[in-house]
Amino acid sequence: YRKAKDKPDYGSTHVAPDSSGLTAQVVKSVLEGAVFCGDAELIREGLRVLRALDTFAGTVPRGAQTWEVPLHTPDVLASAHMLRAYTLGYELTGEAHFLDQARYWAWTGVPFVYLVNPTTGKVGPYSTIAVYGATNWRAPVWFGRPVQWCGLVYADALYRFERHDPDGPWRRLADGITAAGIQHTWKQDDRDRQGLLPDFFHLRDQRPDGPAINPGTVQANAVRLYGQRPVYAFRAFVGGPYVHAPGAIDEAKEEGGTVSFRVRGWPTHAYHVLVSGLKRQPKVRIDGADTPVAEPHEYLPAGNLVLKVRGEPRIEIIP
Repeated sequence: YRKAKDKPDYGSTHVAPDSSGLTAQVVKSVLEGAVFCGDAELIREGLRVLRALDTFAGTVPRGAQTWEVPLHTPDVLASAHMLRAYTLGYELTGEAHFLDQARYWAWTGVPFVYLVNPTTGKVGPYSTIAVYGATNWRAPVWFGRPVQWCGLVYADALYRFERHDPDGPWRRLADGITAAGIQHTWKQDDRDRQGLLPDFFHLRDQRPDGPAINPGTVQANAVRLYGQRPVYAFRAFVGGPYVHAPGAIDEAKEEGGTVSFRVRGWPTHAYHVLVSGLKRQPKVRIDGADTPVAEPHEYLPAGNLVLKVRGEPRIEIIP
């Protein structure tokens, strides 16, 4: 943590200069960038700093919003960032330790979620408290106050994690948080703000308030809540390659060095699939047919394969 010149020292009340939330956000970003570009050195470095997050094992999620909230403050965004980082680590390596840590941090977010309706109003269950503490903004105390965009970041991490731990309550939690986010959204009777997510929600008064913010955190989760294909999907094969697509990726297999998977794209037109982390230009089959890596497809020297496809193709990558 570094104090900004024009703000209070938000680290002065904490026992250390770092926190799980502040650090994990950076680690998560490193890992996300690494798997997108497929750079082996960056992936190794991302995993190295991920292992360093073990220093926070067994602790409280803290300090993810130091633009206005003290570093020591328990924070659901910290749960989200730690969960996402360890999920990526597990997907990249298959190491049980990373799965165990992801599960732990998934549970740390639960105390921020209203599992029982706190009022007699219709909006309440699965509303998500951002932090157990104060802010330097106008409130100033955020105890019990839902800030649903924070919960929706946690829900997104749960959606991405739940296939690795299907016996957990993760899908139910993520769906509930997403549904609450839709409830919090400004309705059509507010012409200027309709469809936008409020910064926070008054449970007793049953009304949204604060700055109107981008509804993207609601939208990315809402497609899952309604059983639609995800906006973006990622699938890692241990040691590479790494597949990115607009839609679902399933039926993933690896045999004799050949990897195969099916993409269920949501676009009604042609779309692109990125396969990163390749060591050389591979052979490709799409729906069983040998496919030359030539226009409209492309292989880039950095180890990235871009395929232009339609519908729900089954793709095989042969080294």
